[in-house]
Amino acid sequence: MSKKKHESVGQAQIVPATIDDVGVLTDMLLDSHKDPVFGELAETKREPVEKWFTNLLTIGRAAFARKEGKRVGAIVLWQFPLYSNSECKIVHTAFLWVDRDHRGNGIGLQLMHEGERIAQEMGANV
Repeated sequence: MSKKKHESVGQAQIVPATIDDVGVLTDMLLDSHKDPVFGELAETKREPVEKWFTNLLTIGRAAFARKEGKRVGAIVLWQFPLYSNSECKIVHTAFLWVDRDHRGNGIGLQLMHEGERIAQEMGANV
């Protein structure tokens, strides 16, 4: 069965996110938890999620995918040293989200490529 594509297939604009965007990232995560597959996660409270994103953005970086002036996806990364070798830096994808109406058009892949670029800027070997 083929997946339905969004009508506006094409590249999204990738823009950096800042600590001021914690509220938007929180909305995205809470929206993703409305999917019945998450069950009890649907009851996630806003305050701990905002605190989590605030902490992540103090040690990491994030970016949004924009299409037609709307944020339709996000990636959040954080960095930590490898325990056995503090000079080796690891960058972890903490959150990757694409709006339901825009899935299947390569936006997630664009965000992953941006994540690799950010990871390299942060000093990780990709």
